[in-house]
Parts: sequence; C-alpha cells; structure tokens
Amino acid sequence: MGFWTSTKEDLIISKLNWAKETMSELQIRDIASLTASEYDSGYVNHWIEQLNLQKIWEAVAQWKTLHKM
Repeated sequence: MGFWTSTKEDLIISKLNWAKETMSELQIRDIASLTASEYDSGYVNHWIEQLNLQKIWEAVAQWKTLHKM
C-alpha cells in the first residue's frame, strides 16, 4: 500500500491551473503566500509555459505587488 504526496511546486501549479479561468482571488492569494518563501522557480516556470498559465501568473505578481509581499 502506498500514498501520494504533492510538492509545494505542484500545489502552486495546480492552484494556477484552477484559477486561470475564474481569476479567483482566493487562489491568487494562496499562490502568493506559497511563493513568498523558497520554491523551485525553474520547475514552476517550466510548467507555467507548458500549461499556458502566464496570464494568471502575472495576476499573482500584481497581487503580490499591491499587497507588498
């Protein structure tokens, strides 16, 4: 019997994917919080490009700027 775990980076990517259509402020805030500390930005950036998540990623960056994160 095994179990699955997800990395912080996978959670960031999942939340970006969930939020891309709705621009959910809750997801954006969660992503901003997750990216406020160390994470593998190369891995995240790779999947942002692969999954066409640039627009929501930019929204997260704007939210972080507005909220001084």
